[in-house]
Amino acid sequence: SGDAGGDGPSGPADNLIELVSDLTTPRDLIFGPPGSGLDDELFVVSFLGAEATWVRNFGQSTQTLQPFQGSLVGAIAVDMDGEGRFYFACMTPVMGSFVGVVTVRGIDDSVFDFQYRGLGEPTGVALDGQGGLFVFNRSTSSVVRLDLSDGAGADNHTVTTIAEGLQVTDEVLPNHLLVDEAGRLLICETGAGRLLVYEDGEVSALAGPDQGLDRPVSLTQLGSGHYLVANNGNGHLVELDTEGIRVSTIDTGLGSGRLQSVATNADGDIYIVDDTDGVGSVYLV
Repeated sequence: SGDAGGDGPSGPADNLIELVSDLTTPRDLIFGPPGSGLDDELFVVSFLGAEATWVRNFGQSTQTLQPFQGSLVGAIAVDMDGEGRFYFACMTPVMGSFVGVVTVRGIDDSVFDFQYRGLGEPTGVALDGQGGLFVFNRSTSSVVRLDLSDGAGADNHTVTTIAEGLQVTDEVLPNHLLVDEAGRLLICETGAGRLLVYEDGEVSALAGPDQGLDRPVSLTQLGSGHYLVANNGNGHLVELDTEGIRVSTIDTGLGSGRLQSVATNADGDIYIVDDTDGVGSVYLV
C-alpha cells in the first residue's frame, strides 16, 4: 500500500497484524544474518527491561518469549554479525544521568568485548563489515566509528569521529544507523527530521521533511534497494529511493510517539516495533 507518486500518506494500514505483545519498552528489533542459522529468528531489545528477548519460533503458533541477555540496562539498539555476535548500544543510567557502553555478546550471554571510551549515550549502532562499528552518540551529537579489529583490548579501541553537530530530540529515542548494500552509512538524525548519508569521507543530507520524514528513528533496506524509514513523529513508514526521493508512504495508524524501529527478514516481510506507555508489540505490516 502507499502513494506511488509520493503525494500523501495512504491512510491507516488495514493489514497491521500483531504478532508479539507485552514487551517491556522495546526499542529495536533484528533478525539474524542471512545464512547464520538464526536468519528466521527475531530478537528485541528493551530499554528499561535490562534484557534482550529472543522470540523463538518466530511466526509460528508455538513461539515463545525467552530473555537471553541480562544486565543490558538501557539497551536501545543492536546489530549482529555473521558469527552470531550481538552489538548492543546501552544508555546506562548512573546517578540521574546516562553513561554509554557498547557490549558485544554471544547468544549464550558471553561477553566478547565492550567499549566506554569515545561513547556518550549511544542510541544507534551499525557494523560496516570491515571490523568497524558506527555508533550514534546522543550526548555529544556525533557519530563515531570504533575499530574493533585494531587488536586493542576491551575499552581501548580506536575511535574516529564521522559526524558532529547533529540534532537530537528532547525525548530519549533511537537514532538508528544502517550500512546499506553499497557500503554507505545511513544516519537517522531524528531531531532534525533528516536522513543523512556518509560515503567517501563526507556526510550529506539524503532526505528531510520535504520527503515526508518526521522524527525518523529507524530504517531498513528493501529488496529493491530502496530504504524504508520509520517516523516516530507520525507513525508513517516512508519509502525512499537511493537518491532520497519519496516513492510511497504507509500510515501504520500508530500515530505520534509510538513507532520505534522497522526491520525486514530474508523473505522481504516488513516488521515494526511499537511502544505504548512502556508496553510494546511487534507487528507485521
